[in-house]
Amino acid sequence: MNRRLWVVAYDITDDRKRAAVRRILSDHGKRVQYSVFECWLDDEGEDHVRYYGLCSKDVDGIQVDGPGTITTESDDFTF
Repeated sequence: MNRRLWVVAYDITDDRKRAAVRRILSDHGKRVQYSVFECWLDDEGEDHVRYYGLCSKDVDGIQVDGPGTITTESDDFTF
């Protein structure tokens, strides 16, 4: 089972749907912006959400300007 850091971003106008997505992602990842989460996930699943996988080279190149930290695999969020 491969785990990879995923950046999950969404743009949902309906308040109820947006709240539902936020609740789900909050259980499985770290909120880093209003509609952006970082999640360490297995490379399995068929959800209808757009995911952008980051290889370890890309993760090592992430820069954070301002407060906040990069989500680590030890945060252990899974779907």
